[in-house]
Amino acid sequence: MDPESRVWPDVLDVIYSNGGSITHWIEVQGEWEYHDSAVIYRIDAEEDRIQDAIDLLMSSELLKRVDQHGKGSHVRQLRLTKRGFEVAHERELMEKQQETMEQQRETNQNLAFFTLILAFAAIIQTIAAALQLDNPSNQLLLLLIILVLTIAIAFYQSNPREWLQHVARSLREKF
Repeated sequence: MDPESRVWPDVLDVIYSNGGSITHWIEVQGEWEYHDSAVIYRIDAEEDRIQDAIDLLMSSELLKRVDQHGKGSHVRQLRLTKRGFEVAHERELMEKQQETMEQQRETNQNLAFFTLILAFAAIIQTIAAALQLDNPSNQLLLLLIILVLTIAIAFYQSNPREWLQHVARSLREKF
């Protein structure tokens, strides 16, 4: 079964988000029916796949069935075990951490983009200043420095950590 078709994480998340238990079956006139809040109504998957996921969670001791008898009613709930709560909580924390990392990545990309714009603005300003120099050899030297800086900035923006590690290795080898 491919990872995209796994339903058990969805079942675990639905029950966890419902406080750790959910009424899944109710006995009506001697027949078991799905309750209105049952997991099958909250997950977009086929009923048999959801039931397979419930069975898997129960065999993994992450989920248990609890029968409750009342006046003329019989209800079966799905409840997370202590271990089920721990697994669901870890999944929630990992999901939040992933979202935070994605937001940080986007912020870093935006910051790098604006830094690149500032660097190119400085390069353009330097070129303008170089064109005002009287000595052609100074103009050529300044333009070569600008070219090297531009290439360095481009490499840095593509993968800054890898680029800095490469520069550090090169400097250690030379000195």
